[in-house]
Amino acid sequence: MARAVAGRSAEPIGLGMSSARVFRFKAKRGATLYLKVRRVSGAGPSLAAERDRLLWVAGRLPVPEVVAWADDHVCEFLLMSEVPGRPASDPIEPHDVRRLARAVGESLRRVHELPVAGCPFDARADAWIAEARRNVAAGTVDIDHWEREHPGRTPADVLDDAISALSRLAPPRREAFVHGDACLPNLLFVGLAGPDRPQWGAVDWGLAGAGDPMRDLALAAWSLTWNHGRGFEDDLFAAYGPEATAPGAAERRAWHLLLDELL
Repeated sequence: MARAVAGRSAEPIGLGMSSARVFRFKAKRGATLYLKVRRVSGAGPSLAAERDRLLWVAGRLPVPEVVAWADDHVCEFLLMSEVPGRPASDPIEPHDVRRLARAVGESLRRVHELPVAGCPFDARADAWIAEARRNVAAGTVDIDHWEREHPGRTPADVLDDAISALSRLAPPRREAFVHGDACLPNLLFVGLAGPDRPQWGAVDWGLAGAGDPMRDLALAAWSLTWNHGRGFEDDLFAAYGPEATAPGAAERRAWHLLLDELL
């Protein structure tokens, strides 16, 4: 790992809400590399989990290449290649937001078209609930704005609400390979302002696995509104396809957003 970054200048990256620290290593000549560092005892998915998922999808989706990985029992280190493009969360001209929304929808459809047979990673509802239980028990739920969003409620209360609501939902229409954290900072695009179809890629795959496609659509639509304002979700859903607005889809997206408060 040290040999791979030799001669490159390090720059910390603060975008996103990952519990890992991220550094960009740039060279005057040669490829840019990215290093993620996470405490083994920290919150969030392990870097080993992200490494394994990147290796599983390598060559089938536009994802970072795993350059090196290490674990010294205190921290994990994951060194990866660069995915070209600007994060979809970056400010853009208002007239380009609809094009961005459509590009996000098309990209998520591509992810969900990956054959899920034999996928060894679990991103089903029970897996999310189990992770939420661990976070609530460990006290690692982010409560910075909790009272504003859930006045008078505790994370344990919201977990109970999510478990109860799940029993009333129709089951997913299908199972697909999902990104798991499809917020706009994790989706990158080249050529959004041009006449051709944008080139895309995605990072932060540590939560990916076989699960409900509505999770990705829920987080992408929420993030689209957060970063670029209201009124563009319909473009995202139209580009994804009719499954996004099929009966029961909106309720499943709402459930995933509720549970995500605990993840």
